[in-house]
Amino acid sequence: MHHAGSTYTWFQPGNTTRPDRGTPGGSSSTCTEGTCDTGDYVAAVNQVGYCGYTNWRVPTANELQSLADYGNANGPAIDTDVFPNTQPGPYWAASLSADQTGGTAWTVNFSNGAMVTRPTGMPAHIRLVTH
Repeated sequence: MHHAGSTYTWFQPGNTTRPDRGTPGGSSSTCTEGTCDTGDYVAAVNQVGYCGYTNWRVPTANELQSLADYGNANGPAIDTDVFPNTQPGPYWAASLSADQTGGTAWTVNFSNGAMVTRPTGMPAHIRLVTH
């Protein structure tokens, strides 16, 4: 369930206030369990009580970007002592882009710390936080 190379599509199953809740099912993702979308991954981690917690969630864009370390000019843009096995590709944030119908959500790429939007049907990595 916690393979560093796994990727997921962005999906919020309970988000009924937005016209775009993301892309369920993760057909373009590379996880080895479940249906490979962020909603199912969060549910699975909370169901097993990972590290004794059952309130894991996808971080907001600001929370995720706060993990970036811009002090290493050659990358990666994250402290690998604190966050080992961080992949160079994008990581999903819980925040959708401002375009209410565009089907994009924010990501942070820890190879350079860039925060960009990505279509919800494209795969990306995930790092969860607790409340």
